[in-house]
Amino acid sequence: MAIDLDKIREIHANLSGKGTGGGMSDTFLKIEDGTNSVRVLPPKEDDADFYAMTKLHRVPQHKIKEIHANLSGKGTAGGGMSDTFLKIEDGTNSVRILPPKEEDGDFYAMTKLHRVPQQDGTVKNIHCRQVHGEQCPICNLYYSLWKEPTKDEALARQIKGRDRYYMNVVDRETGAVKILSVGIILFKKVIAAMVDPDYGDITDVEEGHDFKIVKIMEGQWPKYDQSAPRPKSTPAGSGKEVSGWMESLHDIQSLVKLEDYEELKQTAESINPFAAVERSADDIRHTPTEVGDDDYMERLQS
Repeated sequence: MAIDLDKIREIHANLSGKGTGGGMSDTFLKIEDGTNSVRVLPPKEDDADFYAMTKLHRVPQHKIKEIHANLSGKGTAGGGMSDTFLKIEDGTNSVRILPPKEEDGDFYAMTKLHRVPQQDGTVKNIHCRQVHGEQCPICNLYYSLWKEPTKDEALARQIKGRDRYYMNVVDRETGAVKILSVGIILFKKVIAAMVDPDYGDITDVEEGHDFKIVKIMEGQWPKYDQSAPRPKSTPAGSGKEVSGWMESLHDIQSLVKLEDYEELKQTAESINPFAAVERSADDIRHTPTEVGDDDYMERLQS
């Protein structure tokens, strides 16, 4: 059940802006202040493009209001506030993050959620299709809302996709295996600990570390600055307890849903019937990777 720490280091580098997914390394040109001279090279193949294109989501650095899980589709898991999900209480919450069942598995599952307003005034979490490499009508609506004549910045900020991570944990208060649902900020703290030689693989059932989630409310927003692994390495539990927990692992990968395209298209059209919810490949290619809602998103991403 050992974690591939090389893979974790790569994730940490990318989340920190130091990896190949958007950071500075010897492979990437660092554009310095002033003039930078380069020669753009042709492709190896005659019929190939001289460039490659992707879209990067900017990772905000602050905390967000805790969005709890709700089985009716109104919470963090696109699922709900139930005994399956750990409720993060004010103050200190102690958990032990569990490893995956399979040797080559991941201890987490990642998705991106859109918070979509409903006609009854509630908000429903919808999984972004782009996580699966598919076109997402809610994302298309989001970009349309930043342009005239359908510009609606407040709605755009609300429905923008936000990263969400799921992990199996032992709730130290109850001893039950629950799903911990967190945003990018807490997930980065977990990854940072795992690449720190003082901690290493904190999910190791023999030599890992418990993790304390410290939630402090500041106004309407929770802060998690003091969250960290506990310093002392300890076994997760007795052999019998660990066996029972590993048998009780939740299928967190199943939480990453591929939503139906036509259903999302209808949803997007019902929100704003005048905005474009389908985009051509050329439209997508020329979409800016960032729009002007970063201040808001820094508060809404946790």
